Amino acid sequence: MKLKKTSTDKTIAADQTKTRKSTRPTTGAGKRRARMNALKNGFFAKELRVSEEDRPEFEQMRDSLAQQYQSATPMQQIAFETIVCCCWRCKVALRIESRAVALQPSPKQGAHVEERRRNQSDGTMVWSRLPIPAERAAFSK
Repeated sequence: MKLKKTSTDKTIAADQTKTRKSTRPTTGAGKRRARMNALKNGFFAKELRVSEEDRPEFEQMRDSLAQQYQSATPMQQIAFETIVCCCWRCKVALRIESRAVALQPSPKQGAHVEERRRNQSDGTMVWSRLPIPAERAAFSK
């Protein structure tokens, strides 16, 4: 069970002093720039960002989906936009995954994983070393 840390009056006062001295952006332009600070690859962004180089592929996907889902009402249009965003984010996720797999070291010969199982007869714990197939070895430690 985790114990919750309690803040003392001294730490609360120190935090408030630091907050008052903070140099966060105050201009509109600075706030717009700072809004993008946490954006790493666009996958977790609140707003969908498509780079200029990806724009043609995105537009082609959007047009083909628009032909399939011909929205007639505003609610259908909102649903369509959500579908487009989800489809694009799936493509981005696959790209990220492909790059991550490509950067993994080659699988080691004889890679294994240790597995702990409860013995059926007496209930003791048994450790086993199981071989990992070569196609999955890239994801092992």
